[in-house]
Amino acid sequence: MKRRLFAPAVALMDRLTYPRKFLLISVLFGIPLALATYFLFGEINDSLEIARRQVVGLRYLEASQPLFRRIQEHMEEEISPLRGEAGEARRQRQLAEITEAFAVLARVQRELGPILNSAQRFGTVKSNVETLTYELSRPGAERAIRMAVAMRDRVKELAVRWEKLGYELDVGVGIAQGYATIGAIGFEGRWDYGAIGTVTNLAARLCGEAKGGQILVSRRVASSAEALVDAEPVGALTLKGFARPVPASLVTGLKPAS
Repeated sequence: MKRRLFAPAVALMDRLTYPRKFLLISVLFGIPLALATYFLFGEINDSLEIARRQVVGLRYLEASQPLFRRIQEHMEEEISPLRGEAGEARRQRQLAEITEAFAVLARVQRELGPILNSAQRFGTVKSNVETLTYELSRPGAERAIRMAVAMRDRVKELAVRWEKLGYELDVGVGIAQGYATIGAIGFEGRWDYGAIGTVTNLAARLCGEAKGGQILVSRRVASSAEALVDAEPVGALTLKGFARPVPASLVTGLKPAS
C-alpha cells in the first residue's frame, strides 16, 4: 500500500539528476521555513509595536494626570465655595493651574497624538477645558444674573405694549449653580439634547416659585455674586424633589459699578 502511494514520487526522483534532486528538496523544505520565519517576524514586529504604543500611552497618561487632578480639586472645592477675596484668590489660582496643566497636555498631544490617534479625544478634552476656563475667568453666576436682569427689564418694557393688546404677561426667573449631566436623552426615533441633574431641577423649582418680575437664586448663586447684586433672603422654600427646605434669595438689582 505504501509503495503504491509513494511510487509516483519515487519514479520522479529516479528520473532527476542529483543537482535537481537537491534543488527540489531545498524548495520543499525552504518554503515552509520561509513562511514560518515570515510569520514569526510578523509576530515580533506586532509585539514591538504594541509595546511601543504602551510606552507612548503611559507617557500621554502621565502628562494628562496633572490636568485631571486640577479639575478634580476644582470640583471638590466647589462643594464649599469661599466668599469675597478668598473666593476670588481661589478662582484665580485654579484658572492658572488648569491653564498650565492643559498646556503640558497640548505639547504632549502634538508629539504623541499622531502615534495614538488621539486627536478626537483630545479635541473633546480641549473643548471641556475651554468651557471650564471661561467659567473660571468670569463666574457663571454673574453672567446668569446679568442676563436675568436684562430679560426682566426688557419684559417690563414690552409688558406696556402687551397690556394695551389685552395680554398680561410677565417673567419669573430661577437660577441655580452646580454640575449637570449634558447629552443626548431618549431612544431611537426620539432623541433630545438636554441637561439633567439636581441643579437643573433646583433652577426649575425656583423659577416655578418666582412671581412676575422676581429673580430667585440659590444660596450658592447669591454667595458667588454677592459683590455684583443686591439680594435679600426669602427664607427656606419647600420645593418638590428636595427632602429639605432650600434657602433662596431674591435679587432686587445690580450694585453700581465701582
